[in-house]
Amino acid sequence: MGKYEDLAQQVVEKIGGAENIRSVTHCTTRLRFKVRDESKADDDAIRGIKGVVSVVNSAGQHQVVIGTHVGDVYQDVCAVAHITGDGEVEAAPDEVDDMGEKKGVSAVLLDYIMSTMGPLISVLCGCGILTGIVEIISMTGVLAPTDTLYMILDNAGDVVTTYLPVLIGFTLAKRCGMSPILGMCFGLIFCDPDLQNMENATLFGINVSGFSYTSSMLPIVVTILVAAPFDRLLKRVLPKSISSFIEPVILFAVVSPIAFAVIGPVMTFVATAIANVVQVIYGFSPILCGLVLGAAWQVLVLFGVHFMLATIIYPLLFATGSSFLLPLTCISSFAIMGITFAMFLRSKDQKVKEVAFPATVSALFGITEPAMYGLLLPQPKYMVIACVASGIVGAVMGIVNVVAYQPAGLGIFSVTMALSDQNPSNILCFVVAMAAATVLGFIAAFIAYRGKAGEQELAA
Repeated sequence: MGKYEDLAQQVVEKIGGAENIRSVTHCTTRLRFKVRDESKADDDAIRGIKGVVSVVNSAGQHQVVIGTHVGDVYQDVCAVAHITGDGEVEAAPDEVDDMGEKKGVSAVLLDYIMSTMGPLISVLCGCGILTGIVEIISMTGVLAPTDTLYMILDNAGDVVTTYLPVLIGFTLAKRCGMSPILGMCFGLIFCDPDLQNMENATLFGINVSGFSYTSSMLPIVVTILVAAPFDRLLKRVLPKSISSFIEPVILFAVVSPIAFAVIGPVMTFVATAIANVVQVIYGFSPILCGLVLGAAWQVLVLFGVHFMLATIIYPLLFATGSSFLLPLTCISSFAIMGITFAMFLRSKDQKVKEVAFPATVSALFGITEPAMYGLLLPQPKYMVIACVASGIVGAVMGIVNVVAYQPAGLGIFSVTMALSDQNPSNILCFVVAMAAATVLGFIAAFIAYRGKAGEQELAA
């Protein structure tokens, strides 16, 4: 057990006990529970636990907002609830693939997205930051691209995106109740160097030349979704004595050709079509695109459904090498940082200051839940200020075409996503946008602050 054992015990108790936990995962700041009996989960009681910021019940999940130390709390929750395993979907493995209960489409979709992409976000961000640092090293001339250290760091930064099918194969196979190792193997097949951009290649009379599946998402996702039910069928019909080694033979022999003849080409076409549609919308009105996404992002975060946009943002980034959507998701944390810092300076109430300053620091690093639940939501006008400031800056970013070239971290670390030696002005525009959002949020909140009455309401 860790230092959050007491917090974990209280959360598990108020969620209905270990027997009521169907699965639990975590993202950057939240524990995400799926429960068997909703009537046993007491969200109000969980909100009252010391160490819990808030609880959001959305898309079929009880999302317990903890903070950046959520990973440590998650480990203690698993220990308290006797949940074993090293994956993101824990508890009741026999129910992991149970799709029999009636759920909304959004709940099912979010479940798959969180199970598949959630475990990868941290390493995607970390590798993106490393890629940005390597880019800076190259631009300053500290290391030449031919230096061994440079090549090692450069490849380390690219490893997640390059072998993304392998990682998605692992996480999605686990979500589907299939062996994660089999999922990884399908991803490795997609990443095999000999199978990238083949020339004069046909399969079942279908031209499969010129396709590359490294850094792709959709082909491996559909392949696993096709392979998983076939995997279950084989487990049922094959004799136990030979199933462990014969099943992979049949599974790979049947699904791999289908993946390369049908799934890969079709999903590549779909990804290209999505990219073209989004590009057309952006081209029609980059101002509107920036305004809407910039203003709406914190609302999506508030309800815990912002991960759904990963199904659009990351495929576009990996397919085209750049994304104008990703930078728009980073701006609102700076607007919130400006707002909370203004509240810290204006407030005469020590309780408000004790919340506002840590919330400002958290927002600097992209974690906005302490600010939202502790300060902005009790006084909704500040939430409105955050959305308006982010929307205005987002619209301007659309005009000047700020884009991301690789994943990056949250908050101040997101600056590395804009680095490119081919477009050096891009990062300058992004930094100016960060500063503008901070200043707009600060000025608006500083002016709007109403002193004692507002302080009492915030501190309540």
